[in-house]
Amino acid sequence: MFAAAKVKAVDATAAGDTFDGAFLARLVAGDDPFKAGYFANNAAAISTQSYGAVCSIPTDSMVREFMKETL
Repeated sequence: MFAAAKVKAVDATAAGDTFDGAFLARLVAGDDPFKAGYFANNAAAISTQSYGAVCSIPTDSMVREFMKETL
């Protein structure tokens, strides 16, 4: 459905939770499911680049910047 962003993953802890939270947040904000999924997929990719759960969850602006850089 969505191509995964290529990142150097070091820890998958909280990647699924990050995806779920980002997806729901974008749906509530009014995005269609495809846009919400694309955003969430990128948020989860970012979260795998650092260790741990809470500290690996990216902010909205981090995800948006990452998406600009990976287009």
